[in-house]
Amino acid sequence: MHPTAIPPSPTQARLAARLGRLSRLVRGLLLVGLPLLLLSPLWLWWHPGAVPLDGTDALGLGNPALPAPARLRLLGLVYLGLLFALGMAWQLWRLFGEYGQGRLFSDTAVQALRRLGGWLLADWAAGPLLHAAASVARTWDNPPGHRLLTLSFGSNDYQQLLFALLVLALARVMQEAARVAAENEGFV
Repeated sequence: MHPTAIPPSPTQARLAARLGRLSRLVRGLLLVGLPLLLLSPLWLWWHPGAVPLDGTDALGLGNPALPAPARLRLLGLVYLGLLFALGMAWQLWRLFGEYGQGRLFSDTAVQALRRLGGWLLADWAAGPLLHAAASVARTWDNPPGHRLLTLSFGSNDYQQLLFALLVLALARVMQEAARVAAENEGFV
């Protein structure tokens, strides 16, 4: 602690403790979830039909009726889509690393929040394109006239867009708050 620094108030200390716990939880979930996220498409590809198709396998990778070449194309699309999840995970890791250290308004935290919003927006834009590419990948081996290109946009896509824009707006608010806090510190 700097010799002239004011010790944190009890309220600030409680907030720091809660943020520390939340940071450890989020980072722990990332450490557990990311390997599962990266390995589950391979498992679906090697064990088609092992999981009932209830909509959670959005691209159809686990469909046992698909020939192996179609499933291989879908596997590539799934991993292409996972690039967005990895980008978001990295920004969450950085953001909660800063929060865990009590640095709510640091440049790194604000930057991570802004980039998280950017990754969310990119994922939103890529989602319908990946689903369209998946429809082509599933039907590529069909005879001419039986191949499909489907385009879809649903309420989940709309919600994801709104959430991405919310995160971007929060990043701007945090950036302005950091600027004001730095100005105020100059007056003390």
